Amino acid sequence: MPPTVSGAAPLPRLSEAADRLLKDFSPAASLFLRLAETDVTVSSDSPALIDSLSGYFREFSRAPGPTGIVIRLRTAPPVPPDFCPGLVLADRPFDPREKTSKEQWADLPDGRVVRKKRTGMVFVFGADLHLAAGPCLEHADQVVNFINFRVAARHLSNGSLLAHAAGVAKGKRGLLLAGTAGAGKSTLALRLVGRGLDFVSNDRLLVSADSPRPRLYGLAKQPRINPGTALADPCLNRVVPEPERSRYASLPEEELWRVERKYDAVIEDCFGPGRFCLSTGLWAVAVFTWRRGGGPTRMAPVDLGQRPDLLAAIIKRPGIFLAAPPVADHDARTFSQRLRSLPAFEFSGGMDFSTAAARLLRLLGD
Repeated sequence: MPPTVSGAAPLPRLSEAADRLLKDFSPAASLFLRLAETDVTVSSDSPALIDSLSGYFREFSRAPGPTGIVIRLRTAPPVPPDFCPGLVLADRPFDPREKTSKEQWADLPDGRVVRKKRTGMVFVFGADLHLAAGPCLEHADQVVNFINFRVAARHLSNGSLLAHAAGVAKGKRGLLLAGTAGAGKSTLALRLVGRGLDFVSNDRLLVSADSPRPRLYGLAKQPRINPGTALADPCLNRVVPEPERSRYASLPEEELWRVERKYDAVIEDCFGPGRFCLSTGLWAVAVFTWRRGGGPTRMAPVDLGQRPDLLAAIIKRPGIFLAAPPVADHDARTFSQRLRSLPAFEFSGGMDFSTAAARLLRLLGD
């Protein structure tokens, strides 16, 4: 059940919470973006924040004009939990399967309020209201996520499904690459971009309800890669500073792949401009169940409707920033129906990125 206030007092409206956070707010700069076929305007009282976001989203800028989503960013100290009278933020996991919570939250009649416990950032969002307030400059990564999630929420409300997958494309032919954690889907996606494909998304994909073939929509998030991925690809090794690169080069391969450090791989810097494409047609699905040391790599066609284990690797349940009505059911049956007209393949056996890349390129060529 959503949190409620004590007594008979009604819950505040989303606009009331927003008005409290926007008191004396005066936008000083704006950013105009085109993200996954959605026009977005981002306004803030901080020109420095807009400058930072402009650099991050530089491949997706557009000219000022009509917009589908307006996002306001109010820079301020951490927002106290009691900023809005009558609003009670629950301090428990949004997902009952989790044991701890990083957020406090409340569902209101027309939207949701989320407060990050560590940073004090507050997010207020509904169908037509999108606001972040708090120390935005210090936590620009959370602002980037919020902007992407508001675009994703718009697609979810139009019937798209959220997949835990990377995506690449050759023209209008997109590949959805799924697998359990550590399966190397991001590494393979970047290998394919290095061989001429476009990058669509790193970890989350939206699969539209278009028929007969769905469309893929990506999130404008630059991939973060481990040193094993970076050093194995000449297009990527520059993201690791030279002193660290030399140190990693002396490690055995298995130990290198276990290093937890992550590096930003900016697609434009690594592969050139125009290679980050946030929308394409969905042509085929590949699910990776392979493992290191598993022998020869095998690629076999599969019927996803008969393989709930593979569907489970594709499904990404929307979290606290996305799971709000109206959102389609994210279950195996829904995904199976959405993907049933597409060729699907399982890659099993041992991990071999070169072999997998060659076979997928051949598939797109065919």
